Amino acid sequence: LGQTYFWKIDEVNNHEEQPVWEGPTWNLSTIKYIVIDNFEVGYDDSDANAVWATWIDGYNIDENGAQIGYDYPGPYLEAAITHNGSGHSAPLMYDNTDTATKSEVTAQSLDLPIASTDWSIGSPRTLTIWFYGDPNNIIGNSVLYCSLDGKEAVYKGDYDNFIRDRWSQFDIDLSKLNADLSDVDEITIGIRTNGTTGGKGLIYLDDIVLSGAEPVTAYLSNWIEAENYTTLGSRMVMRTEWSDNWDLNNTTSGTGYVTTDPNLATADATNEPNSLGIITYTFTVDGGRYIINSRLIAGFNSSTLLWQDSLWARVTGNNVTTNVPLQSNGWALWDNIPSGFTYNVGYLWSWDTINNTPSGGQSQNITWTLPAGTYKLEVAYRERGTRIDVFEVVKTGELP
Repeated sequence: LGQTYFWKIDEVNNHEEQPVWEGPTWNLSTIKYIVIDNFEVGYDDSDANAVWATWIDGYNIDENGAQIGYDYPGPYLEAAITHNGSGHSAPLMYDNTDTATKSEVTAQSLDLPIASTDWSIGSPRTLTIWFYGDPNNIIGNSVLYCSLDGKEAVYKGDYDNFIRDRWSQFDIDLSKLNADLSDVDEITIGIRTNGTTGGKGLIYLDDIVLSGAEPVTAYLSNWIEAENYTTLGSRMVMRTEWSDNWDLNNTTSGTGYVTTDPNLATADATNEPNSLGIITYTFTVDGGRYIINSRLIAGFNSSTLLWQDSLWARVTGNNVTTNVPLQSNGWALWDNIPSGFTYNVGYLWSWDTINNTPSGGQSQNITWTLPAGTYKLEVAYRERGTRIDVFEVVKTGELP
């Protein structure tokens, strides 16, 4: 999986003056991922093809507090919250606060999109499960786990991800699982109590895949409240109260948020940021590949009736490299920030990954390769009124 192979054919004739005629070099690349289940194929709202007909949950089982899929009648799957921004994810409700101390779902390999018990094809190194939390969840002493035919791996990341409304990565190192990948009959995903306090809530599952990527063991590297800055330029404004009196969902994760000055005219979008508009943060990592997510809301210009949906961003430090070319001096033009606006509701915080949008091109999420050390994240004014609540620096493998 995820490899490129090269070969060529040389013509050999020892009777010729030039005995070897070299052929051109050819290559092929193998697929990066094998999908175990992405909740796109084979599911609908009929009883026969409902998600709970494949993933057996705790229905009528007192010791199992799991329910997968929304209540009858459908739709059973979730369409608005998906890992790749389209299709479906599977809502998994768990309740370990009463008689059950575990909430798990189990599926047979032959009933899943992989449709095979042989999971060894392509020599996969990692099994990845993407999950999405809910701020209303009760974490308790919860443990997230996955087992293949009884061989179990436990999520070792930050369990605050259960209450963060964005996607997190649960990687399983298959070399340490000791499962027979050539004959996997079933997969189980669950949440159990490991202590005195049970958890309760909802997580979404999506993109369960096998890959050749190195498993990620350090998930959330840095959680940075926007108000905990190192320096603050005059074009950036710190606030502790929400300014829109009709907003119905203005809860910040910390003590406040930062906004680009809503009273300034739109900055020159083609030039690098002015130092007056830069806010800086310092963070330390153990080395690897990282993405930077942010919980934020784009600004709105009531005069032009246009969203102000872009910022500048860059990471500085020793030997910083990225997967995509950036602007001069390492700045990324971070564009298409979500507005988070819903009619009759108001502004809602949304998660977005820092991207770069070249002139006339498509936005591309940035992956920073950072050796172990301390770095500076700089975010700068580009358009007015954009509100920022949180940054998180996440160590990641190759993303499906």
